Amino acid sequence: APAGRDAAAAPSGGADPAVRVLLAALRERTGATAGVSPEFDRLSGAGRALRLAEQTLRTLPAGSGEAGVFDDRLAQVLLSGRTDIAERIVTVHLGPVLATGGERAALLTTLRAWLDHGCSASRAAEQLYCHRNTVLNRVGRVAELTGRSSESGEARLGWALALRALPYAGLATPPEPAPGEHEPEAG
Repeated sequence: APAGRDAAAAPSGGADPAVRVLLAALRERTGATAGVSPEFDRLSGAGRALRLAEQTLRTLPAGSGEAGVFDDRLAQVLLSGRTDIAERIVTVHLGPVLATGGERAALLTTLRAWLDHGCSASRAAEQLYCHRNTVLNRVGRVAELTGRSSESGEARLGWALALRALPYAGLATPPEPAPGEHEPEAG
């Protein structure tokens, strides 16, 4: 792995709270960006685990100091390896939104917050420091532009995948916060 970037095979406990504490200490003390594989029980699984950790590492921004766990980043790992599919997912599910120009960043940021908060306009509004009706209006605008209902599980899945595919699609960069809004917290 490149300098400052490490791929770590995890002999145990990918979702274990102790591993989370270890990853937090790694970030705090080294600032290294790291990909962590699922746990494995036998030494013969170390090579596969290293490959999975390296794939996870490729989904993280270089120099970010993030430690990504493979099982937490399955969609990103899948999409980062198939840019053609990532591009198609973005085009099909968010193409009209990307074409909106000045509205684009606010719509994408709001959609992601709304989806990340279980489609709760109130919780998304808290994160974005705006009124819940603003969230509902923006999600409604996304639905209108894409021709998909915000009540549809299929639409929500498509939007969520497309948002995660954006960095790998070569079509657009992840959205910047709209004026007066704050960047969503990672979590």
